[in-house]
Amino acid sequence: MTLPANIQIEQGIIGTLLLSPKHIPAAQLLVSADFSASEHAQIFSLIAAAAGEGRALSPLTLGSQIGDLRFGAMNASQYLAKLVTNCADPTVLPEYIAELKELAARRQMLSLAENLKSFAQTPTSSIGPFVSEMVGALDGVHASLPGDEEALQAMRALGYTQSEAREALRKVPTTIEKSNER
Repeated sequence: MTLPANIQIEQGIIGTLLLSPKHIPAAQLLVSADFSASEHAQIFSLIAAAAGEGRALSPLTLGSQIGDLRFGAMNASQYLAKLVTNCADPTVLPEYIAELKELAARRQMLSLAENLKSFAQTPTSSIGPFVSEMVGALDGVHASLPGDEEALQAMRALGYTQSEAREALRKVPTTIEKSNER
């Protein structure tokens, strides 16, 4: 089974953050686990750490932190240059972030479904605790999805006015609805 992922969106987000570090606050909703490709998770972790420490960030300095890792036939510097070249238009960053969060939630749900299937096929005496654990895990998936307020804050970090941000959010396709409960 192929897990839900969109490598182009992952590359677009990272390329945008590398090319325009001023957009890093818009990515505050993301965590490295949201990226399906381990190299993208690692690169995002380094970007987030540098931003959190107030360090200057560029593909060159990031390439030196990554070291000798290979990305297919490319070394780190070549791959980062590719990401910057193929970066996303910053105006679509909120949509890309929302899509990446949803894909990550779907991967988590598939993992939980596998656990549920495995448990259901194994005779056990106590279903109650497992069901409680699954409910808690699903609540965690639900909580990982950005709510309207978080999304608005991220868009404001991109320079959107409040009304522009609300209008843009109305255009973002959402197949997983998040309630206002937290």
